[in-house]
Amino acid sequence: MNIEEIREWCLAIHPDVTEDIPFSKFGSEDVAFRICGKIFAFMLTDGSQMVVLKSNEDRAVELRESYPYAIEPAFHWNKKYWNQIHYDNPLIKPCLLKQLIEEAFQETAIKLPKKTRIGLGL
Repeated sequence: MNIEEIREWCLAIHPDVTEDIPFSKFGSEDVAFRICGKIFAFMLTDGSQMVVLKSNEDRAVELRESYPYAIEPAFHWNKKYWNQIHYDNPLIKPCLLKQLIEEAFQETAIKLPKKTRIGLGL
């Protein structure tokens, strides 16, 4: 599994998913994936092989307990909802990571206004 596959998975979830480099003015090439301007995934491009994904509070804790050292609270993010996933860890299989990306998207999309969700076909 590599950084480009993760990028493709994030973009393939929905045609309205966008990507941007929000901290480029500071020299960072980390990529944010958004739906209607709301981030659901953030990919670190510094070689650390981590992706930060949104989750609901209970699921975030469950994942950390189930995958110690592979999934942990995200540094510089609200640790209640955000996990950093070390996708180079053998515990993180591609099918699991794909599922977590989809869950992150759903967790973000469900909080969009109803009219917006309907317009997106969600």
